[in-house]
Amino acid sequence: MKRFEHGGNIYEGNGNWLDFSANINPLGLTDNIRRAIGENIENVVHYPDPKNRELMEAVSNAYDISEESVILGNGASELIYLFFSVMRFQKVLIIAPSYGDYERAAISAGAKVEFFYLKPGENFDIDWRKLEDMSKNFDCMVLASPNNPTGNLIKAEKIEKFMERTLGGPFIFMDESFMDFVEDKERYETLKIAACSPRLITIRSLTKFYALPGLRLGFGVTGKNLVSKLNAAKDVWNVNLLAAKAGAAALWDEEYKMEIGAGIGLMGYLGDYSSSLSKDVQPMASIVWRRVF
Repeated sequence: MKRFEHGGNIYEGNGNWLDFSANINPLGLTDNIRRAIGENIENVVHYPDPKNRELMEAVSNAYDISEESVILGNGASELIYLFFSVMRFQKVLIIAPSYGDYERAAISAGAKVEFFYLKPGENFDIDWRKLEDMSKNFDCMVLASPNNPTGNLIKAEKIEKFMERTLGGPFIFMDESFMDFVEDKERYETLKIAACSPRLITIRSLTKFYALPGLRLGFGVTGKNLVSKLNAAKDVWNVNLLAAKAGAAALWDEEYKMEIGAGIGLMGYLGDYSSSLSKDVQPMASIVWRRVF
């Protein structure tokens, strides 16, 4: 496998396999999303709304955050690369194991990358004291909650305390792409903290929970000044019309969210059951992983 290779590439090989390389909602598209796409096919002859007003309103309503603190992206991945391109950090610390494109994006922007490795024998938990000490030598730190691939969650209060104890410390990049799958997400999500923070950005993917990876859609939340800088550096029409319409329809679909919530409870049960069968199977958040190394 190449060093930087994203999952979900179904276009190579003979295709005779079950794809576990991408974490996409197995329930697929909702009827509302299908309807929104179908009703707007003819509108692709027009440019998208450069301000994405309809989608912005849906994001603001769904997550109870100000539109001024939101930046929309062509998937969360675009926002990762955009962030590092704009910020131009010298040294970036990535908590690992984690998503490979953090490293790739940081390196592409000229940063030197080092890792804070979590240990399987310690359940991949973060030693916050050690992290505080190590982070003093970096101007950016990357975390994910739930983390991919471990599924570990970080309580929002941990991030707040870390920032209090490291005043003037590294800028924190928090990836919450899988947070919508978490049952009690209120304990973990950092969107409201990021909205008023000068050193925290939190990104979310809308393609995983709503099964839209082919349309590419995500958003980030941070202080207004950074939102302005990021907007100035991106393509005006980075979110295509169909993605914007599908995303808005998805975010207003409360019935679908409730249906997924019931499924998450089942995943928790399956995770507990699978753990009883093997010590190498660990349920975390709504992800079940098996040790293969």
